[in-house]
Amino acid sequence: MIPDDMSKVYRSLDQADLIFFVTPLYWYSWSTSIKAVWDRLLPYCTPSAPRSLQGKRAVLVASAGDDGTDCFDGLRFSMKKSCDLLGVSVVEEFLEGELMGPEDAKRRPTLLQRLKERGGALFHP
Repeated sequence: MIPDDMSKVYRSLDQADLIFFVTPLYWYSWSTSIKAVWDRLLPYCTPSAPRSLQGKRAVLVASAGDDGTDCFDGLRFSMKKSCDLLGVSVVEEFLEGELMGPEDAKRRPTLLQRLKERGGALFHP
């Protein structure tokens, strides 16, 4: 294992029951920041893995400037395949288009309330 800040992420993942993967959509996939984390999840995937995410739950949260939902297809594919490999179940997706900046969210007054309600259901089913 590389002794860097990723060790803090590993500890958090090991302790978590619910993992949120959050990203703006960049060219129909992950931003470089979160992609770097995905690329470092190999310690959970090898046959002699010292750790496991098996049985944990995950949530995908992403925003995009595009107005159609198909812009998220590549991201959703990556999330599903990666979580399947890790033994993690994707329990919710929050995928919102037409959000290029904070002003766009302000023009959609019900958006935050709707997301808050759906997010709260993850913790209080």
